[in-house]
Amino acid sequence: MNIKKDFPIFAAHPNLVYLDSSATSQKPQIVIDAISHFYAQCNAPSYRSTYRLAEAATEQLEHARATCAAFVNASSADAIVFTKGATDGISCVAFGWARNVLQPGDEIVVTECDHHSNLLPWYEVAQKTGAVLRWIMLNSDGTINHESLISAITPRTKLVAITAYSHVLGSLDALVDVTERPLIQKLIKRAHAFGARVLLDAAQWLPHHRLDVQKVPADFVVCSAHKMMGPHGAGFLYVTPELHEQFEPYQRGGGTTFHVDHEVAFWRKFPHLLEAGTLPLANIVGFEAALRYLTAIGFDDLRDHEACLFRHCIDELRDMPHIRLLAPAVAQDVQSLISFNVEGMHAHDVAAFLDTYNIAVRAGNHCAQITHKSVGVPASVRASFYGYTMHDDIDRFIAALRQLPMRI
Repeated sequence: MNIKKDFPIFAAHPNLVYLDSSATSQKPQIVIDAISHFYAQCNAPSYRSTYRLAEAATEQLEHARATCAAFVNASSADAIVFTKGATDGISCVAFGWARNVLQPGDEIVVTECDHHSNLLPWYEVAQKTGAVLRWIMLNSDGTINHESLISAITPRTKLVAITAYSHVLGSLDALVDVTERPLIQKLIKRAHAFGARVLLDAAQWLPHHRLDVQKVPADFVVCSAHKMMGPHGAGFLYVTPELHEQFEPYQRGGGTTFHVDHEVAFWRKFPHLLEAGTLPLANIVGFEAALRYLTAIGFDDLRDHEACLFRHCIDELRDMPHIRLLAPAVAQDVQSLISFNVEGMHAHDVAAFLDTYNIAVRAGNHCAQITHKSVGVPASVRASFYGYTMHDDIDRFIAALRQLPMRI
């Protein structure tokens, strides 16, 4: 796979080695062109006016909704809510659904490898409703604690909110014994057996893998466009149709109502009651272009490409005595990211050193302080790949690491 030429940022910065795609991906020219074309020739508000340009903008919005639905094989385009991203989508579920339906003593299951965005809303929901948080724990080596995995979901569980792919440790499937795979499907089946609902944070999963909600029947799925070659400020929330009537808008504003009286408002049907205000139409159009681009390059080819990068990188890192991998179990699984520490150096210092070689990596706690505490480090360095990452990028990254002051 050689798609790097499709991304103009690499022409603007020919020496850049970009290994921070898990934070935000680069954008192909087709996405940039789609956004520019909308503003130059199609700009108008959706659902606000009856003139032809506005109606055309509305048609583009709904076409993008249908594309998102097809991308996850949703049964209806009405199951897709446009959001600002995964964080916004999780908050929509937390404050538009969970806060209204959870009762004192109900249980919300989360994991120690989740992003803060999939933890903090549940803290507040638990406080407001009297619900209780239960945890799927991590072992000190970054693997999932089997005992907590089995015991976390109980008859009192009402929601399981989990990531499909840890932004620090990688795929949850890589962090459990082989007998528990595929883990996500088993967790969903176990939750549904107890009558609980499942929210799947797919922000790190969907950029690299297709997700069929008919086969992996999570009740809620969230994602962010900017992590999958699309623009910032866009994403979607999928909600299984049987739960649509249980939602109330967690933001009130234009577009959510069909009638407002002096004392009462009547909400529009799903998904529009959750799309308050003027939607970022250009970003949504750009998101649709990104989904078309990803589909065209093919997820099988993308996975094969990333597998070669991962195996080359992990083999080199494992041979460096001062490198500690945060999740050694991932060595047997294809991943799109690797988190590590360098003995005797803070993660920020490692990242700053690599930046002098024009190599961009992530350093810090990655909005995952509990994850890092569980594996016994305050921060880590994360190198993450995507389809535009090349074998030479990995070579330059490894060569730069070998030039660290301790000469690992």
